Amino acid sequence: MPEKKLLIQKLELTESKTLRALIRELHLNHRYQVILVDGKKVTDLDTIVNPDSKIMVLPKIVGG
Repeated sequence: MPEKKLLIQKLELTESKTLRALIRELHLNHRYQVILVDGKKVTDLDTIVNPDSKIMVLPKIVGG
């Protein structure tokens, strides 16, 4: 059985910024991601995140 790879990256913010700026900085396409800030799903990319925010970026899973 092939080994599954899990990518977890920890990033510490040094200043407040919008999710849009963070996603751009990480070179991600928000259309294919689900973003959680402090455990809540966020769709507004103009949401401000702070250095103490817990942010998770997960792939959208689609199936049939």
